[in-house]
Amino acid sequence: MEWTRFTAALVAALVVVAGVPVGAAALLDGPGVQAQSAGNETVNVTTGQQLSTVLSATSDDVQSEVDETEFEVEYESRSDERRAEVVAERGTRLAERAEAIRDDYENATEAYEAGELTRSEYAQRIATLNARAENLAESHDRLEDRLDDVSKLELRAAGFNQTELRAAVNDLDSVRGAGAAALLQRFTGTSEGEIELETADGLEIEVEGEDGEFSREITRPTDGDTSLTTSQADALDTARSALSTQADATWRLGKASVHEDSGYYKFEFGFRTANRTGEAEIRVDGSTGEVFRIEEEIEPSEEAEEREEDREDDETEEDREDDETEEEREGDERELALVVADGTVAASETITVQALENGQPAADVTVSLNGEPVGTTDADGLVSVTLPEGGDAELTAGEGELEFELGEDENEVFRDLRADTALSDGTVTVTLTYQDRGVADAVVYANDRQVGTSDSDGAVAFDVPSGAEELDVEIVKGEFEAEFEYELRNGSLVLTDGPDGEVEREDAESGGDEAEEEETEEPEEEESEEPEEEETEEPEEEESEEPEEEETEEPEEEESEDPEEEETEEPEEEETEEPEDEETEEPEDDR
Repeated sequence: MEWTRFTAALVAALVVVAGVPVGAAALLDGPGVQAQSAGNETVNVTTGQQLSTVLSATSDDVQSEVDETEFEVEYESRSDERRAEVVAERGTRLAERAEAIRDDYENATEAYEAGELTRSEYAQRIATLNARAENLAESHDRLEDRLDDVSKLELRAAGFNQTELRAAVNDLDSVRGAGAAALLQRFTGTSEGEIELETADGLEIEVEGEDGEFSREITRPTDGDTSLTTSQADALDTARSALSTQADATWRLGKASVHEDSGYYKFEFGFRTANRTGEAEIRVDGSTGEVFRIEEEIEPSEEAEEREEDREDDETEEDREDDETEEEREGDERELALVVADGTVAASETITVQALENGQPAADVTVSLNGEPVGTTDADGLVSVTLPEGGDAELTAGEGELEFELGEDENEVFRDLRADTALSDGTVTVTLTYQDRGVADAVVYANDRQVGTSDSDGAVAFDVPSGAEELDVEIVKGEFEAEFEYELRNGSLVLTDGPDGEVEREDAESGGDEAEEEETEEPEEEESEEPEEEETEEPEEEESEEPEEEETEEPEEEESEDPEEEETEEPEEEETEEPEDEETEEPEDDR
């Protein structure tokens, strides 16, 4: 079944390749050369360039589909434990492809600046790289969809690093923007228009189509510093000033995001008029406060509506119902923007967020973190929010969105890892589980000595090292490592430290209970001794509380004859039931 599926995909891909020359040959029926207006920055696109670009882009499309099919076949044929290895291998290949695309881009830019490539040849290289980068990004998205079904511990053991792979894919933004995509359309003959390209201060591409569409992309080098020393509010002002001026429209902020690992802010703007729609993305360096990337795309509203209709055709019925529900709520929601007003953007940190409506503070706005309400803004539009321990976080308020990429949560895998221990006749049995499933084939070390490998249930047994009072158990599986520290107390093991730095295991809690019991026994002995010395003085006060007040003065002499009987019968009950009353009265007597 799987092989049939693979063969069908391959045959379909070959059919596409076979059809390329036909479509490309049709280009030869045209004028032969699409000449752009003369000038230092314009680009001429020839029919030969269009043909070679179509062949190159289609060839990469086919290879990407073949690779994707091979991955799916291998993934489905493996067991749950072995799928992590398949994912890790796939991630490695995608990272290598990303590096190759990045190298080709840098080599092409160097060749162009050295005069070895013409402007038109350089533009064609960018168009081809755009096709490759988009195919890679699609493959990466498919891989990420698989990650939720694979154990994070097994992925770590297999050497898969999601953060590094994402960084490698995101590093291709120079050839994945609106300008590069517009170049690909020109060099594959799917649209016509004028192209301008410049590399004086980074890469700048402007493409203006005959139907009124316009694309602008600017990419500038950064200083490599990933610190966020510029405030997001200042970065937002800088981003607004970098937008193009529109006579009949005003850019509105729709979404902001903070990329803490990469050290930059990203802002997404848009506008809509009766005739045109516009989208823009501006990135500001967090250390210098300067814009290093601009993407703008403006097109006639009719084209935007057609694209929206195509998107809706691909949605499921459930998606349509969600959209209808969202549309019903749109009338009640205000268009808002969220920015970080104060605090350090980092995992587990508390920051102050400000809600802005048309640039002004918005009060009484409910702010949610990953879909859960976390607070309401005050009169200045401010609210405090504590960020999660890692991963992606999204703050929303109406239509306003503020996203954070906090990097991978290193402790997430450890929080679901357990090492349950049992000690009997000098033999320790450790059972390793992750999300309630046994961790097999993990090498176990005790006090730096290898003692065994876990079985299919995650269990391994070994003798306690001679004379040991503490036990350090280290778990190693592939590239995954974890360490647990125990103390030997009264013939049992008590967890004192775990890999996530927190001790929340049941055995640690039971050890704590034993200690509490020992502590509670000592005060009882002290209380039983202290009252005996002061029994001759306290019965009067005790009886002054329990019997009527008149009896406290009259029976003083009788009490001196009969105190022992009262003391032997009552104090024991009083000490166990009302020791606090006695202890509160004793200091008064001393004073």
